[in-house]
Amino acid sequence: VPFKRNAAQVHYSHREWFRDTILKSRKLGFSTFISIRMLDGCMFASNTTCGIIDQTLDDATAKIAMAKFAYDRMPASLRQGMPLTVNSQHELQFANGSKIVAGTSYRGDTPQMLHVSEYGPISAKSPLVAKEIKTGTIESVPINGKIWVESTAKGTSGEFYDLVNAGEQWKASGQALTQRDFKLHFYGWYMNPANRLPINLVHIPSDMREYFEELRVKHGIVTDGMQQAWYVKTREFLGPDDMRSEHPSTPGECFFA
Repeated sequence: VPFKRNAAQVHYSHREWFRDTILKSRKLGFSTFISIRMLDGCMFASNTTCGIIDQTLDDATAKIAMAKFAYDRMPASLRQGMPLTVNSQHELQFANGSKIVAGTSYRGDTPQMLHVSEYGPISAKSPLVAKEIKTGTIESVPINGKIWVESTAKGTSGEFYDLVNAGEQWKASGQALTQRDFKLHFYGWYMNPANRLPINLVHIPSDMREYFEELRVKHGIVTDGMQQAWYVKTREFLGPDDMRSEHPSTPGECFFA
């Protein structure tokens, strides 16, 4: 089954930069998208090093597994032409010298591609680790390399919060970005087509109707009844604060305190 990008992935593909900060709702498929991009880069370019960093080793190796899943299902001719020389939970290395390495930090080679996942929770729970990722790992990527920092929000301070703030300031200023600047991208819960429930099973309270109308008027975010039903039921379970963090509608909601 060919990989087909969803709406959020297509939107991002037309706007990506050398260094990107992706502030998002959960389950929009960016980890899968980035894993496929890394696999593509390794298969068709020699001596390409890709690093994956996540808050736990299990989370990082799960992203390696996404790339391996795709590799195993490629046509046999492609796999025979570019066989794996290292195949482990933490590393995939190809016959052309390219590799994908996963962990909770990255040390060693200079990565041409770097994926830092859940930098928000890392920044909140482990500030020293977050600073090491910033000063050590991110700085090791060459000027023409590719960096994805993608995360849900966590807290109103820390390295990820600073990255988001810097991106908002650049966007507001209208200045052109250099290759060292991080471009900010935001993807809300309404971009996930799975976030829908039958409207006839859910009561939409008046305050929620006002909220959805405010999204439409102030932000141009139009939602239908099934999306609103999903939001109301998910908010009932998570509570207002966690809903803003895990499934934000606007960038401002992500760091609401």
